[in-house]
Amino acid sequence: MSLSIIASLPEEKLGQASSEHKFIQMISSGEITDEQFNTWLSQDYLFVIKYVHFTAFVLQNAPKQDFKLLINGL
Repeated sequence: MSLSIIASLPEEKLGQASSEHKFIQMISSGEITDEQFNTWLSQDYLFVIKYVHFTAFVLQNAPKQDFKLLINGL
């Protein structure tokens, strides 16, 4: 059984990683502009669309025994 990346990191590192990024700090403090947030949202949307397309391609070409792993990752 393999550990997930999250399970392998100490809890304090997860908290640090999820709270110290400048983008997260700007959202938390209200300093982020609408333009900055919209840019991030647009980029995130494009990433998700491309990720779904990539996963569908991989799933289409993967052996059946890997389907569960790929679908769980999606």
